[in-house]
Amino acid sequence: MRLLVLVRAWVAMSGRVIGTPANLRHHFQRLTGTSPSTYRTAFRALVTGLTRPEREEAGSSS
Repeated sequence: MRLLVLVRAWVAMSGRVIGTPANLRHHFQRLTGTSPSTYRTAFRALVTGLTRPEREEAGSSS
């Protein structure tokens, strides 16, 4: 639900010029309440257990 709200806010803001990376980070933090770096770290921790480990190729030896 929170992601949907974020996406809707982002789409509504898309008519405005975001401009610089610093301005993008500012608006991201304003909309989410956290920095992009903290958000990425939390997301990685959340999905780490959900991703499949890479399988070894058939016939390959280590």
